Amino acid sequence: MMKKLLSLLVSVLLCVCMLVPCATAFAEEDEAQTPVNSSVPRFMLTSYSIDGGYVSPSEQKELSLTLKNYSRDKAIYNVKLSLTDDSAEIQPDGTGTAFVQKINAGASYTWKLKIGATPTASVGNHKLTVSSEYEDEYHSAFSNSDTVIVGVKQKTELSYDGIVLASRLTQDSSSSMNAVLMNTGKSVIRNAKVSLDVEGVTTGGVLFIGEVPVGESKSGTINFMVDSSAEGEIKGTATITYENDFGEEFSQTVELTSNVEPKKEETEQEQEKQPKFRLWWAFMLGGLVIGGAVGAIIPISINSYKRRKEDELRL
Repeated sequence: MMKKLLSLLVSVLLCVCMLVPCATAFAEEDEAQTPVNSSVPRFMLTSYSIDGGYVSPSEQKELSLTLKNYSRDKAIYNVKLSLTDDSAEIQPDGTGTAFVQKINAGASYTWKLKIGATPTASVGNHKLTVSSEYEDEYHSAFSNSDTVIVGVKQKTELSYDGIVLASRLTQDSSSSMNAVLMNTGKSVIRNAKVSLDVEGVTTGGVLFIGEVPVGESKSGTINFMVDSSAEGEIKGTATITYENDFGEEFSQTVELTSNVEPKKEETEQEQEKQPKFRLWWAFMLGGLVIGGAVGAIIPISINSYKRRKEDELRL
């Protein structure tokens, strides 16, 4: 009995020893027959958006980035995303990076992060770089980068001086008002204009100031005519309108007031004095002319008389 068991055990061991090499050979043959997918999976930015369309130093905005794995049959792994600005004027909240374990073939991934501008960031569009690093199933490394455009908006602020009417105006007379516009913000002011709307006053049109750079001022003069029918207290407004670099319009209204006095009429006494005054000058000028003529004639007559006497004595 013992001999039979030993014989059976030996037979089983021999069979196992013969089958293992065969299984290994079959496995190696299967691996050799399975082709390696060496295609490069493209992982690219497809769209992006930012809340409000711009960033500013006053608040952070959410930037949404959508990227897609364009491979038809390859998933990507260990995906690292990063956002950078070469000028460092736009900064993300935190490190500006993200990690994704796996993105399947043909699938998309949306990365959302907060970004903001520095206080000294230049106004206008900035180029940000979206970089990605990833691997395929064979641990082959790949990378890609795309560009997004984000606008920076700074504070728009304008101050003014000189926009005030004279305390007293006269009917049917011309006057003027000097307007000084000062850019006290951090964004260029464009298409600045000043217009008057005052009862009893007629202007020649809108005063166009134009562009006012940051930290500078520009001025202009508004000429106007006081109507002959205006009298007493008059009220109105001056409206300042302007734009920033993004084409956004702003306006400020200044309340104006003045007092119009009647046009001074000439009295009868003044009218009577004027002709008398003119006649007095006429008489005086006439007297001077006559006196000069007489003064010239007398010496001539005396000389003639002396010559006649001398001629008579000689005879």
